[in-house]
Amino acid sequence: MSEKNQSEINTGAMNASSASSGSHNSGDSGDGGPPPLKPFSQSPSPSSSPATPRSAFHPDVPAHQKTAAIPNAPSRQIAGIPGAPYNTANDSGAEHTTEAKQLVIGSDVCLTGGEISSCNHLIVDGFLEDTSLLDASHLDITKVGRFKGSAVVENAVIAGHFEGDLTVRQRLTLKDGGEISGSVRYGSIVIEPGGTIKGNMQSLSDS
Repeated sequence: MSEKNQSEINTGAMNASSASSGSHNSGDSGDGGPPPLKPFSQSPSPSSSPATPRSAFHPDVPAHQKTAAIPNAPSRQIAGIPGAPYNTANDSGAEHTTEAKQLVIGSDVCLTGGEISSCNHLIVDGFLEDTSLLDASHLDITKVGRFKGSAVVENAVIAGHFEGDLTVRQRLTLKDGGEISGSVRYGSIVIEPGGTIKGNMQSLSDS
């Protein structure tokens, strides 16, 4: 083999080797295809535990304990609600609960003239003048109450002052400091020490 042919063979081998090397470099540079995927580890996210609900149990308050009703607790008026219960303790010592057909004359009230009918219970803390009360079940006149006129009732408690004609079909109670002036007719009568009657007294059983 001549030196020329041997030189051509060596040159071809070198070219083939260079092509093979270039092919490997091209694959490593990433121009000939996508880069290889690298494995990665994802850090676990902190677990969000559900919120623990607050317990409704209170150790200082037993579950079986209930609010006890207070016996004999006085009822109070509910403002703005007609017919709501209302207790009023007047100076006569009697406590009255509002009921149907009850009328209260307040301490700052003054009524002159007229007739009161269809009233089951009349409480006088103020002043009534020239007034007629017909067929009431109860008449209460407190220590500060004044009644001038006539009244026909079943029962009466007088701790203040009554002037005129008074007819009590059942029981008349005259309290200490109470005063009646005029004509009085009664079924039965109780006069406490300090009570005063000025005028005519007559039992209904005698008439």
